[in-house]
Amino acid sequence: MGYGRELPWFLVVALCCALPVYVAVQSYTSSSAPVVLLVIGALLSLACGLLILSWVVVHNSHVARRDVRRIAAEISSLMRQSREEERVSAELSAQVSILRSEVEQLGTNVNVGVNEMRQGHVAMSNEMRALAERQYHYQAQVQQQFAQQMRRTSPVVVHPSQWTAVETVAPPHEEDIPVPMPPRAGSLDDMSGFGDAVAISLEPVIDLFSGKTAHYRLHHAFDASHNTDADRPERRPALDIYLCREALVLLRRLRKRDNRLNILVPLSSNTLAVPEALSRIAQLHASEPGISDGLVVDIPHAVLASLSQSSLEGLAYMARSGIEMSLSNAAVAGLDLAALDKLNVRYVGIAAGSVGSEPKQSAGIANFVQAARALRVQVIVTGVANAQQATQLMRIARFAAGPAFAEPRRVRRDVSAQPPPPEDVAAAE
Repeated sequence: MGYGRELPWFLVVALCCALPVYVAVQSYTSSSAPVVLLVIGALLSLACGLLILSWVVVHNSHVARRDVRRIAAEISSLMRQSREEERVSAELSAQVSILRSEVEQLGTNVNVGVNEMRQGHVAMSNEMRALAERQYHYQAQVQQQFAQQMRRTSPVVVHPSQWTAVETVAPPHEEDIPVPMPPRAGSLDDMSGFGDAVAISLEPVIDLFSGKTAHYRLHHAFDASHNTDADRPERRPALDIYLCREALVLLRRLRKRDNRLNILVPLSSNTLAVPEALSRIAQLHASEPGISDGLVVDIPHAVLASLSQSSLEGLAYMARSGIEMSLSNAAVAGLDLAALDKLNVRYVGIAAGSVGSEPKQSAGIANFVQAARALRVQVIVTGVANAQQATQLMRIARFAAGPAFAEPRRVRRDVSAQPPPPEDVAAAE
């Protein structure tokens, strides 16, 4: 603490103390000065100095006590703040502990789910590989039996003299021709309720290198304004056959512009378990060579793990029939490309959200696309939202679809009666 303010008072006290000394010296050296008056003045001066000194001490003591009280109040406030901060810190520590335990529990659950999904993919890959092997064994047996039959059969030479006249069979009388019966309600031939209740749309699949439409994805929806049972599960096989027939009608027109264009038609898991429905689809696929081979059956990847044994046999039957297939909304992790190649899967659709964005493009996706191309499996990135995302995808995939290019456009019912369009799908609403 400095003494700047008290210095004048100290000087006054010092002067008052020095005055008696001066009086004493003066009285000792001079005999003419009145000694009594000098002594009285010296005593008064000394008393004034003591009084001033006492006042200064009292004043400083008061100031010191006030400062001590203020410091004590500040210390108390700091202690209260410290206790409050300790309480808040304890609460935050408890919350952090709870969050840490929740995060650990969530990580454990995620790991368990990922392991289960990985095991499911492994099991599905094994089943698909077993189906493909059975298919190859079946084809080998058929070829072997056919070769044996051809070896056993020797050509028969018939001389012209042994020819006999061909017997002409008279055509049956009109009354003997049977009248076809109308299709039974709910059967695979009953397509009466689909024409008005089902709306078909085509979504273009764009070749990112050329910027042109390479293929189409077929979508369907039910019109709520028509009261029909077309959306019932038991009618789904008939609906899939209907969609394949409509896609074949569209292919007749679209392949006049591009003979390599395909239409990806959705197929449900219920239909895979119905051999009669698969037989009808196989007949449609083989009905018009050069056109009907553009029918590609599209199956969601998520349903493969839950297919029954009969549905898996249906997959193998379609592969033996030469029908090309597509997997939509596929998860890259766990896909066995070799097994997909044996099952004649030629297209794999992955969501644009799983690819990633610049500069963190997923290396796993790029490696998967390269491996798929080596096995003649094309990757289609679906759900592309904007042009920037489409530009980024050119480094990874070749085919893409989504709102960035065009929304699915509805096909009119009179599309088959119109001439083929020059550039895009006609009859779109």
